[in-house]
Amino acid sequence: MPELDPGAHHLYLLPGFDPGGTRTVLRLLRQELAQAEPPLKLKGLGHRGHLSHWVVQRGSGTTAPLAWVTVLSWDDIVRRRWARTPWRLCWQGLLLYVGYLARPRTWRAMRRLPKASFTFFWPLCFVLGLALAALLSLVPLLLPPLALLPGPGRLALAAAAALAWLLAGVREAERRRVSWLFRAIHFSCGLSRREGADLAARLDAFAAQIAAAAEAEPERPITVAGHSTGGYLSVNLALRLVARQVPQRARGGFQLLTLGQNPALMASLSTRERVRRELAQLLDAGVAWTDLTCRDDWMSFAEADLAAVLGRPGGGGGLRHRQVPLAEAAGLATTAAVLNHQFVLHFQYFRHAGAGQFSCLHWLLPPAP
Repeated sequence: MPELDPGAHHLYLLPGFDPGGTRTVLRLLRQELAQAEPPLKLKGLGHRGHLSHWVVQRGSGTTAPLAWVTVLSWDDIVRRRWARTPWRLCWQGLLLYVGYLARPRTWRAMRRLPKASFTFFWPLCFVLGLALAALLSLVPLLLPPLALLPGPGRLALAAAAALAWLLAGVREAERRRVSWLFRAIHFSCGLSRREGADLAARLDAFAAQIAAAAEAEPERPITVAGHSTGGYLSVNLALRLVARQVPQRARGGFQLLTLGQNPALMASLSTRERVRRELAQLLDAGVAWTDLTCRDDWMSFAEADLAAVLGRPGGGGGLRHRQVPLAEAAGLATTAAVLNHQFVLHFQYFRHAGAGQFSCLHWLLPPAP
């Protein structure tokens, strides 16, 4: 491992739900660093197990690196739990939404968090809207002159209409990333019930490595960051680090950073008290926790205030929410533009926002304490 700049820090990053792995996040970080002034580079140091190691260095590469970045890969777990057929996906959706709609807690959360609830139920609304449109397309078959057609002819037209709506729905679902959104929701809801042995073992190993690094270099600042579903995993990782007393040992500073988080919505909807108990435990530990959200990023459930969800209106220990102008940075000026570019916004935490505006460089390379 190369010698680090004295002001450098360790960034341990957990990307969000992405079956493609860490490529998206790393590509966005490279683009952002290239727009710094002067330009910076993200240089790979190699892979070991499910961890990849990188350094941030100046463009010339002749000086000590500015930061050490370790990224956890868990896309193989996503792919193992991935529904292989549309019918399996629909069955998962039926079980998930019927289960949640039968709970009073869900209805209370919907009244309190309308934007987050819209995002949560958007895949269901899309499928129901598609089914309704397909049924309405059959109405003309009951009217003259189509009603005068023989039975086989009307049956063929009905099948053609249903197939046309199905194909159009699949294309539109891919364009709007509806299936991706549902898969992410389904996976996150599964995490609220249990991590699974494979993911738990990976987080345990990651926590052990961070603890060893903190013990070897206690003066080095540490940031544990998670994006989207990775934000919930970063909370679980932080709990493991609290149990190992890493925040207390890290004399250079320790912080948890969540980008486009979902723990607050999961705490609102889950019937498992374990979820709320663990989140409350992290707040009680007083960990410096910065939550970056944007009210225009509906996918991050930004209106769900974690402290309020846990019944702590006065605040939550070291938790600090920060609203960032992602829509402005992405050039989205209207409500329609915001709603039609939710995936752009959801990854805007990693993008360049222009001079004087929010940039991921603010958290990727924070000033030395």
